[in-house]
Amino acid sequence: FISSLRHALGSEPPTSVALERMCTPPAWFTICVGCRVVTELGAEGVVQFKGAVRRKPGLWIGIALDLPQGKNDGSAGNVRYFSCAPKHGIFARAEKLRMLPQQSQATVGTELDADDDGVADSLSLPTQAHTGVDAQAL
Repeated sequence: FISSLRHALGSEPPTSVALERMCTPPAWFTICVGCRVVTELGAEGVVQFKGAVRRKPGLWIGIALDLPQGKNDGSAGNVRYFSCAPKHGIFARAEKLRMLPQQSQATVGTELDADDDGVADSLSLPTQAHTGVDAQAL
């Protein structure tokens, strides 16, 4: 391991830019189902699917858009990957998306601490999301 690390780093210590590049995870890794994203064209929505799409190479992100700016309803090629309203769904590459700031998980769909005991009284999180599902199995 050490020798492969030395080989990857070379004889000179890496610059801060090179070190940051080595330590930054790829876009597909940081985007998660339930996260809010914005496309390169400015359309915002929630990630509903992350995985393979039949007859399309690579990893795809399925997004339910806030407005009817999409191309589908969560299906592609007669395969349903997620569900959303017609014209609200799109599939995009992770590189074409930017994550939006998230609410903390404790505040999503909750009535925070109605009785002031320091504990959130209810919690409801999205349940209709799919990750890593082999599209051909659907």
